[in-house]
Amino acid sequence: MSVSDAKKISKDGQVIKGVFLLYNNPNSDTVHIEELPAGTQKSIAFKLRFKVQNKTAERKITIYSKTYKGALKEALSRREDFINKLRDGKLEQTRIKQITLNDAMDEYLSYKGTAIKPRTKEYYEQTYDKWIKPKLGKRILKDITVKDLQSIVNMMLKQDKAPRTTQSIKQIMRPLFKYYADKGIINGNPAALIQIPKFDNTVQVTLSKNDIAALFRAIKCYPTEPFHTLFMWLSEGRRLNELLSIEWKQINFSKKTYLITSSKNKAGVAMEYRLRDNIIERLKGFDQESPFVFHALTDSSKQMSKETVRGHWAKLLKNANIEHLRIHDLRHIIGSDLVSNNFTLEEVAQVLGHTSTSVTKRYSKVRQEKANEALDSFFDRING
Repeated sequence: MSVSDAKKISKDGQVIKGVFLLYNNPNSDTVHIEELPAGTQKSIAFKLRFKVQNKTAERKITIYSKTYKGALKEALSRREDFINKLRDGKLEQTRIKQITLNDAMDEYLSYKGTAIKPRTKEYYEQTYDKWIKPKLGKRILKDITVKDLQSIVNMMLKQDKAPRTTQSIKQIMRPLFKYYADKGIINGNPAALIQIPKFDNTVQVTLSKNDIAALFRAIKCYPTEPFHTLFMWLSEGRRLNELLSIEWKQINFSKKTYLITSSKNKAGVAMEYRLRDNIIERLKGFDQESPFVFHALTDSSKQMSKETVRGHWAKLLKNANIEHLRIHDLRHIIGSDLVSNNFTLEEVAQVLGHTSTSVTKRYSKVRQEKANEALDSFFDRING
């Protein structure tokens, strides 16, 4: 059985100490004994864990019973016998399995399963492999300290990584250590104490009004399809990944809507948006034999890669005489402009696909800057 199969047992609302049910239920760390089915006699497996005078031992036992309650009663009795034997020196002391951080990461991601979106899982694995695995991967999980984890964050900062980038270490490690702490494998959660420097999450794109106008002219006039349509669509506030993964079955021409599925939406929920007439007109001219609206140029069964799009984005920026701008910055331009023109955070959140205005608030600094400009203008006039 894997570590994740050992479930805590709750009886009458209380968690039973030192007895774990080996039960295949990935949806919960704890099983409520009253809710488990009774019926024909079956083999019920437990893991017993106990400690007497700094001697630790662990045993797996199998009990045959028609009910889980009856099996639990027998398991508690067997545990008490083991404790007495350990105290009297008649039970061989055993060592609880020592798992490494690599083992723990694999087990944790397997346990989470579909609860983690594929894109998020891929991000976790890439970040872990790049920053954490080389330093701590082979270390025993219970021996890892906050100092060990903090040293990785400090190393990233020394390499001029942004504080928001180092925050990913805490975001990944904190729930992992909590998972094993809750299961009694380790004591405490060292990742909870990682210190991340404060950072300003406000988004600013330093383009003049003339540059922004030139950018959107370049988008409107871009000569190559399907990139012209893609850039036009991105100009409505969509994320690149959302559009590259969109399939024809997500588009409803009669309703003039399209759906971004929960697995491709950063917010993790499905969202439906209006399909504007200019996009509809262009999409109807596309080849619809591929499942993807924007398919790979050499293999229509696959979606287009981001690198292919970035090559055309670089040409578009050259046409607009703009040296550097990320595709994602289109969203920031839209969000900042809408906030500055007094649209509510709720309205801007709807445009950008935010499920909470707490994310959209990063654009509110633009409104404050406009307010400061207005106040400066006021004093210039009255003091002029």
